[in-house]
Amino acid sequence: MNFERRCEELLGKQVRVTFRDGSPPMRGTCVGYTRAVDNEPEIAEIDLDTGTAGVLYGLMENEIEAIEELSE
Repeated sequence: MNFERRCEELLGKQVRVTFRDGSPPMRGTCVGYTRAVDNEPEIAEIDLDTGTAGVLYGLMENEIEAIEELSE
């Protein structure tokens, strides 16, 4: 599935993101995404809120192995 379409479907939902480099997975709420054409260096990005006050993580498509929707 297209990464950008998948991110759009997951907006506002709890997700678990696994990484290609083997880093520990991240869990949080998908709060946004940026299409590749609107981002520099033209790689799509998902925005994740893990619950830490005032902190959002921007995760680039090329860093992500998989995004899984979690049941609430």
